[in-house]
Amino acid sequence: MKRHANRSQNAAIEDEDSLTRFAEEVGPRALRLAFRWTRNRQMAEDVVQEAFLRTWQSRTRIAESSHAWFFKILWNVFLNHQKRVRSNRESGLEHDTPVLEMDQSYERIDDRLDIEGLLATLPEMDRHLLAMRYGEDFTIQDISDITGMPVGTVKSRIHRVLKQLRKSRPSLLCCPFS
Repeated sequence: MKRHANRSQNAAIEDEDSLTRFAEEVGPRALRLAFRWTRNRQMAEDVVQEAFLRTWQSRTRIAESSHAWFFKILWNVFLNHQKRVRSNRESGLEHDTPVLEMDQSYERIDDRLDIEGLLATLPEMDRHLLAMRYGEDFTIQDISDITGMPVGTVKSRIHRVLKQLRKSRPSLLCCPFS
């Protein structure tokens, strides 16, 4: 949001054309982030689509930048989606299988599997914070605004989880999070 700032962040979403321009601008980033959160492309697409719908429906109430508003909605849609998935899982209706994108070289796949396995051991919220911070390069303030967590809480959680990851696999994480 701050690093990716441009004039359209504060542009009003007034009509279908402005929504289309907004969706073309933030859609790829939103989809990447939702994919990191859900680890399933179809679910990520559903979450992003619902977030755009809710953004359109609430466009007259946008009191901040349209980007900040949208990513808050995306976060809340994701959390609601997770509640439904958990409920379905408990009732035996749905199975969530992580999906890997296989368009990478085989050498990188092994590293990715190691990292994904390591990340899978983390609490869900910590994975989401890392996805926002390092996957999409959101600032600490952006993450705080999106999640509603205090800035200090975001900083300490990210610091704690990185320390935990470095301790468990120092060779795998020597540079990316320095």
